[in-house]
Amino acid sequence: MISLPARRFSSPILVALLCALVVIGTLALSALALSKPLPYTATNALSLLITLAVTIVVMWQTGTLSLLGFSTRGFSAFWTLGWPMLLMATVVATLALVFSGPATVPTIPVSALWFILGVALTATFEEALFRGTVLPLLLTSKQSTIGAVITSAVIFSVSHLLALLGGGNIAVVGTLTQVFYTFCMGVLLAAIMLTTQNLWVTISLHFVYNVLGDLGTLTEGVPQASTAPADMSLPVVVILVILAIPMLLVGLRTLKSYPKVRSPR
Repeated sequence: MISLPARRFSSPILVALLCALVVIGTLALSALALSKPLPYTATNALSLLITLAVTIVVMWQTGTLSLLGFSTRGFSAFWTLGWPMLLMATVVATLALVFSGPATVPTIPVSALWFILGVALTATFEEALFRGTVLPLLLTSKQSTIGAVITSAVIFSVSHLLALLGGGNIAVVGTLTQVFYTFCMGVLLAAIMLTTQNLWVTISLHFVYNVLGDLGTLTEGVPQASTAPADMSLPVVVILVILAIPMLLVGLRTLKSYPKVRSPR
């Protein structure tokens, strides 16, 4: 049986306020990243660090902070359950490098350093918020485990939709496609989190996925994920949907294998 840490509301008003600040910060940072040639800079990294700190306070207030305690438990799931994410990231990165034309040498090491730091902070922040806070709180309600996972995945995908709209990206097909595969990813990451009870497994998966997805920021001549064409072509949409479906199927299958979750009290 999977267990989650007990929920603790020392100040419901403070928790609500901090959650609102986290969401607003997420949208602002995402919009900023989508509007810049280089998504990760020293300023953005500092902003992400501050937002992560606020998220940690929210986790402390809701009694889920213990999920950030590092452990090697369940890391085999990185491969055994996380393979759909790794496959999708690898294929997308390969296609981007192949069809974008010849890439030049990497940009200055400092930019690469901020890129790695920014990706690490983003992965940690998003997992701490969505799998470390939102998911456990949903499990305290009367929803089923699958219901809580689906709801958290919807919130995860909608937050990315709002971020895309905030960044001025109005490509309908491309935006809806990203919302779909982000939802599938949210289901898989939530299932892995519940199975392993180790947030660092999902943080690691999210980090690797983002590194490969944003690989273009490290080389000139390789388009960035945030500066895609006006809209996706049909072949690209088909490829992304096909790659996303295994994430959803593996996530749902994993949840059926581990149906009992003891809700926090």
